[in-house]
Amino acid sequence: MKKLFRKLAALTLALTLVISGAGLGMANPEQVSATTSSDIEWAGVANNLYNNNVTNVQLPKTAKEAELHWKQQIGHDSWGSYYAGNSVVVGNYVYVTGQGKLWKIDKTTGEAQSKEGIGSASGNRPDYSCTDGQNIYIASEKAVEAVSLDTMESVWKKEGTYGPYHPVQLLTVNEKDYLWCNGYVYEASNGEAVAVYEDEEKTAELDKNSFSWSSGALVDGIFYVTGYNKVYAVDLAQGKVLSSVEYSAAKDNASGQTVYDAESGRLFWGSKAENKLFSIKADKVLDSTSLKST
Repeated sequence: MKKLFRKLAALTLALTLVISGAGLGMANPEQVSATTSSDIEWAGVANNLYNNNVTNVQLPKTAKEAELHWKQQIGHDSWGSYYAGNSVVVGNYVYVTGQGKLWKIDKTTGEAQSKEGIGSASGNRPDYSCTDGQNIYIASEKAVEAVSLDTMESVWKKEGTYGPYHPVQLLTVNEKDYLWCNGYVYEASNGEAVAVYEDEEKTAELDKNSFSWSSGALVDGIFYVTGYNKVYAVDLAQGKVLSSVEYSAAKDNASGQTVYDAESGRLFWGSKAENKLFSIKADKVLDSTSLKST
């Protein structure tokens, strides 16, 4: 099994273009951010950085009809040299991070150029990335960075200890773009840190060590996200937690992705420690009586 995973995450980015020269047939990028470019075809993981919409797009071709147009080596044979969360597609280019490089690959010809010194150099620490059409935002183990898609030069960089496996999300609230990464919040335009407090006196900030693996859902301007044992409703523009509910007694409980279902109006997330699926009604004042698990 491990050998299979090594093959899947190995040295070659092989794009099987199931299209005939046009686009990738993905969801409308307007679902992703109010500020995104119309050239974006893949904005980041799942192509919906808000985790608040079901994307149901039929692939243009079946697996049997698909043809391999090109393949490009982007690293050496090591565990974690490439993950799906490392790539975005804007215009005619695929941008891929991995092993300390940013790659810019022509999606038609496979011709590639790369820039050193971006993202994690370690083969077993995946980067995660998203884009607004102008910059690619990259979360690596020790930094969050904005890099220009045109010049492939760093726009800003925040170094710190973020830990592995932490998604980065681009979230637009009140026409302003924010980045969420492992409990840290930054202004996307300049990388300025935004403090998020759990109390009105602004003495207690979010525990930034509680959000590994965790991405949230943006619904009507409120950001809902789960930490190790709590689910939060956060106003990013005001830098404050509006409410929170404890869903687990475990203190080391990676929750992963928090998603929103518009039909039921509920949030859903998983629990590593208890192996359960949790759900709660989405509201800026979260109600513990609506908490369910299975």
